[in-house]
Amino acid sequence: MSDLAAAHINALNYLQNGAPINVEEMPRREGDPPELISVADKIHSTIGWQTQYDDLNLIVTTSLAWEKKLLAS
Repeated sequence: MSDLAAAHINALNYLQNGAPINVEEMPRREGDPPELISVADKIHSTIGWQTQYDDLNLIVTTSLAWEKKLLAS
């Protein structure tokens, strides 16, 4: 299972146990960056999730293989 899939499953399990969800949707503000990169500190401390894969070459290789598989379908 990929790290991202595991993170989503762990988060869903956490939420199913009654954890509160605070969501506040706001329009983009002038000066907001076009994309955001997050830090995983909160998911580490909240649900104890840790990455399993830290080899960038492996991550990119498996991601590319997945995309090629999707294109072939």
